[in-house]
Amino acid sequence: MSHQQSKNFFFSKQFHDLEDFSSSVYSWDVDFRQIDSGNFRSRLLQVDLGTFQFGHAHFNRQLIQRGSSPPNLYTFALPANYSQRIIWRGKELPENGIMVYSPGMEIDGVTWPGFNIYTFSLPPEILENSNKMFDCPESLNLVCDRDVLICNPSMLEKFRQLLRFFYLKLENGRTRVAAKNLLSEFNFIILEQLLSAIISSSKIVKHYTSSRLRDQALKKAMTYIAEYSQECPTVQMICQATGVSKRTLEYAFLERFGVSPKVYLQTFRLNGIYKELRRKDPSSTKIADVANYWGFWHMGQLAADYRKLFCELPSETLKRPAPVHRKKK
Repeated sequence: MSHQQSKNFFFSKQFHDLEDFSSSVYSWDVDFRQIDSGNFRSRLLQVDLGTFQFGHAHFNRQLIQRGSSPPNLYTFALPANYSQRIIWRGKELPENGIMVYSPGMEIDGVTWPGFNIYTFSLPPEILENSNKMFDCPESLNLVCDRDVLICNPSMLEKFRQLLRFFYLKLENGRTRVAAKNLLSEFNFIILEQLLSAIISSSKIVKHYTSSRLRDQALKKAMTYIAEYSQECPTVQMICQATGVSKRTLEYAFLERFGVSPKVYLQTFRLNGIYKELRRKDPSSTKIADVANYWGFWHMGQLAADYRKLFCELPSETLKRPAPVHRKKK
């Protein structure tokens, strides 16, 4: 669900609800599922001034991130610090790596508590024209169809520091007019530093995915779970669907998510209940009906499992106002 949003805006807000956060992300089509237990807390800042988009996000929970990046824009995502663990398209993101999203690219990531990221989005024609501005004619070719850029550490750190400074200035201004004035002052140097980081790439990773049996099995298992999770498949059924042994599947899930296939499946179904309850009308919704749809029949056990993951009861989730969508252009 989405609606039209005008360009030139500034948005900054703290969130205590995963669906509220997901519904508020402008221009990105995103779906988050919480893996670890605890209250969700996050902060989101986004600025769109027509030519460029800048964003900052911070989460306190381990999340699976799926969806697609902004259409018609190249997006560069840079962790705000070196110490984060990010699984991006099946592999660990290197410390000196920048994630590259081509327009409308599929999002496939896992992030851990403390996730803290800057994003900078711009249209392809800006990169195409960069050869005239900065004498780097290969900038668009270097990022076209790439998933990750492995950059010179010092160049990358300069870019990181610049984005951090820009972010703090935006938070201090906190208005669209202030953001527009800042971007008119910083857009040239931000683009220059971005292109310097791109050109400094010692290794450009194309198709940042793995062909390992374990990774292929994991992808098949996640697709199977998404399609049949309401039917409560067993781990053995998932193994049969993916064509691998239970041990291989266990290792694949532990390596990617830090949990077993059984726990992942349970968490996936609980997230499904959570998402439905956040969107339902409390006056006409029976929690038991939603729970039964997702394969939960013992309400007492559901309440305990749900509360352990989300730190609240299903009834508390249902009572909150439905999230307001301000998604895409």
